[in-house]
Amino acid sequence: MTAWRAALRLARRDALRHKWRSLLIVVLILAPVAAATGVDVLYRTQTSPALERERAFGGADAVLYPNYTQDSTGVATTGLTQDQVERALPAGSRVVFEQTKGEAIFAAPGHLAEASYLITNHLGDPLTRANAHLKSGRAPKTGEVAISPKLADKLGLAGDGIGATISLRDGASAKVSGIARDPFCLSCALVVVPGNSDLARDLNADAGNVDGAYYIDLPKQFENASIEQLRDLRELDLYVQLRSQSSSYEIGLGDLSRASGEDLKAAALVTLVAGLGLLEVVLLAGTAFAVGARRQTRDLGMIAAQGGSPGDLRRVVLAQGLLLGLVGAVAGVAAGIGGVVAARPLLERINNEVMIGIHFGWTELLVVALVGVGSGLAAAMFPAITAGRRRIVDALAARFPVPTARSRWAPLFGGVLIAGGVTLSLIASSLMSSGPSQWFEYGPSDRLSEFTGSSEGRLDDTTGSIAILVGVFVVVAGLLLLAPALLAALAKLAGRLPVTLRLATRDAARHRHRTGPATAAIAVAVGGAVAISCLIASDREGTERFEADAVPDRVIALDDQSAVDRAQLAQATAAVQQVIPGATVLPIELAASPPDASAVDNYFSPLQVVNPEGGTWAIVGIGNPDVVALASGRVAGADVAKDALDDGKAVVFDRDLVETDGRIAIQGTDADGEERTVRLAAVVLPRDQAYTQLPGAFVPRSFAESQGWEIEQSMTLLSYPAESREQAGAAIAAAEALGIPVISSNEEKDYTRMIRVGLTAAAALIALLGVAMCVALSAAEGRPDLATLSAIGAPPSRRRRLAGAQALVLAVLGVALGLGFGFYFAHAARPATGASETIVPWGDLLLTVAAVPLLAVLVAMLGSVGRVPLTRRAD
Repeated sequence: MTAWRAALRLARRDALRHKWRSLLIVVLILAPVAAATGVDVLYRTQTSPALERERAFGGADAVLYPNYTQDSTGVATTGLTQDQVERALPAGSRVVFEQTKGEAIFAAPGHLAEASYLITNHLGDPLTRANAHLKSGRAPKTGEVAISPKLADKLGLAGDGIGATISLRDGASAKVSGIARDPFCLSCALVVVPGNSDLARDLNADAGNVDGAYYIDLPKQFENASIEQLRDLRELDLYVQLRSQSSSYEIGLGDLSRASGEDLKAAALVTLVAGLGLLEVVLLAGTAFAVGARRQTRDLGMIAAQGGSPGDLRRVVLAQGLLLGLVGAVAGVAAGIGGVVAARPLLERINNEVMIGIHFGWTELLVVALVGVGSGLAAAMFPAITAGRRRIVDALAARFPVPTARSRWAPLFGGVLIAGGVTLSLIASSLMSSGPSQWFEYGPSDRLSEFTGSSEGRLDDTTGSIAILVGVFVVVAGLLLLAPALLAALAKLAGRLPVTLRLATRDAARHRHRTGPATAAIAVAVGGAVAISCLIASDREGTERFEADAVPDRVIALDDQSAVDRAQLAQATAAVQQVIPGATVLPIELAASPPDASAVDNYFSPLQVVNPEGGTWAIVGIGNPDVVALASGRVAGADVAKDALDDGKAVVFDRDLVETDGRIAIQGTDADGEERTVRLAAVVLPRDQAYTQLPGAFVPRSFAESQGWEIEQSMTLLSYPAESREQAGAAIAAAEALGIPVISSNEEKDYTRMIRVGLTAAAALIALLGVAMCVALSAAEGRPDLATLSAIGAPPSRRRRLAGAQALVLAVLGVALGLGFGFYFAHAARPATGASETIVPWGDLLLTVAAVPLLAVLVAMLGSVGRVPLTRRAD
């Protein structure tokens, strides 16, 4: 029997004997492997040639697009007929013509909605399945339609809508026979209409232009034909796309030369995340292997006593890493593929399109699996070296001598690495954000060239990101070398601590071979969570400042200036209130200079408040307390605005607009066209967000009338309560259906808080794993010391408090290092977000700082053994 075969047999038996520890190591290796596999499968599936061909061709072998020209009336026409196409194709070909999709307004009792429509008699035909496919029910016949679930929801149809009746806003109606969806826009509102129906006739009459494409099913021997083999088609006035000659944009490991800068930047970020994840695996799994190696010390001593060499002992421990790494890697690849398959409906909903099969690159999966196996071997490396160096008599007696020789160069080298990595990252960060001008205050730095005309002197994003990542990895390496020295320094300050903390601190310093990696693992986990939380907060803050909202949340604005007439605006307002009965109508009125008698066109130009310092300005509106309260983002109350307006004062939201004497300057012209500035006392109200479509200053109506200013309504706001969010989409569609332009707030849910809390939870879990393993290893190593404590009368509670203190020392030091690492990382990577400053979400970080140490202490105390089994000290 070879040495490796024997070592693997021993590893298998040890893994089965200690199932929970083995399972923990497998899970640690499995998690990053599964994540990397899932990312690869998703990338390959979403960029696969099969998906690209399906999107372009459906089930057709070729798609022919006739060249349309406009006649004298502006209608698109073509002289090509289906008979000509069929004659130009090989015998046995099948041709299906399908009209291009259009847009129309559809109605149901009490509801209006805009939707795409597809006029076809071929719903369910494989050739045209890329345009629509039948989900349930049956294909429509004359007088029927198939609709998408989104349209059924917009029109308020009961159930899935089958059996209901819909119609054009002022046209033919049809009964719903089935549910159909656009496979590449699952959330789109769609109506499939038979070509021989009254609804199709009305739609085409309203559309004017009717065009489409021919979908071709070629005989089998021509499926891979080139355009030269189909030369008869070249004589027709059309554009030909062949499925067999479609190209793919998929980029694999062998095609990196085709990758763009953004692709490389994304790959660098993925590499960072994967690298930090694998580092966590090596550190935590290494601690778990150390626990296992300590527990089987006597068994290893027996092997050595029977003639086993130090190499044999190392081989036994490495075999465990190889076996568990192989199991974790295989299980991780299977879990990654299985997770994508299981989550397919959810992924289709997120991507808003169907997935065409499951695709993956064997090369990438092999690399990921090998990395997983290598991480298992790397985790077992240090315990294996330690096992090979232990003396036989110490191993047989289960005695663990504490090494006294410590390298003085390791912490110094670690400090140098940290300083070098920080310097490299910060220099790269500075060069990424620098440029010839920084006057553009907000927005991504790559937009500087758009406003300054040059980006000379600025480091490109790809090179800068790679430099920052290299610096981050160098800092992590420095933390690994520096953490043991920090534990030793902490032990020197432990003299004044309570006895339990003193024992825990000195134990951590004495056994730095296990506490150092555990502390570094906690620091990396916490630092990663802190950095990503700060980057998310910074990115969101920068986006909010760069792209101010148009109107406040829960507001629908009807643009009055573009309305056909007042009756049409009243109809749109009534339509919104019908969908949302609780909506409050608030007209927005603006003030303008009196009309200029010499002007040919009485163009309405609103008055503006000028900033005494220059730069910003604000449109002047007519004060209505409810409108002012809404324009403040609902921060200020209507009563406060009413008091200010009743006192004859203006209301503004930007303190910079107010002059030193407490007044604002309103600039306009008089009736003769001469410039005129009016000053008025103002009150500043607080608000958190500016709104581009609302006035930034309000004056009393009486003051505007006394100045002879014109007053004109610009838009109508409808403010609705929070419980009516679900009806907002239908209300907007109802207003748009009447031809009124609608402006609304972004109703997308903010998931950033959830992401940050999830990152905090993940960091806490990793920290708990590291602390738990380290405390378990301490219990295995310190069993004689615990027995001594018990012999001299220490109660079980003392030993539990000692375990809690050991956890507290590691968790607090790891969290402190992690906070510093995270702040540095976030500041260095900030240019990638485009934010003007690094935003720190203190609430989430306080949760991390408090939760991680407290949970670690609690878990350690609850998991410690109160009574220690008898042990014998060997000389």
